[in-house]
Amino acid sequence: MKKFPFALLALVITAAPAFATVTVTTPSNGETTGTSVQFVATGSTGCSRGVSTMGVYINNVLKHQEAGAKLDTTLTLDPGWNAATIQEWDYCGGSTKVERSIDVTKEAGVALSAPTNGATVGDPVSFVASATTGCAKGVASMGIYVF
Repeated sequence: MKKFPFALLALVITAAPAFATVTVTTPSNGETTGTSVQFVATGSTGCSRGVSTMGVYINNVLKHQEAGAKLDTTLTLDPGWNAATIQEWDYCGGSTKVERSIDVTKEAGVALSAPTNGATVGDPVSFVASATTGCAKGVASMGIYVF
């Protein structure tokens, strides 16, 4: 058996995949909402040229697209369970997506009757509101957030 006085060195160069994420602020997975649904998300990528486009698919149909790494849009959805896919595409040919299931009811909503928008009020303030839902169990609670 012959021995070779040199070692074989193999250099393997691999390209690391671009690390990409989609962060969805709203809606949350499994959320019950009315027919008007707001989608807020941001995309990031390891691509040095950045995120080119963000989009929303509803039940596998592209419903909205906008340029850049930020998405903020409101879509009208049909009642029932909807499959939403929020996706980013980068300038290097990559993409990443996040999926959400959304339960849309056509009767959900909150109506505020007092105080009216822009009204000057004293202390204490009286709020009058009502809520409806398509959920068979009804509205569980209501709250007031003061900014």
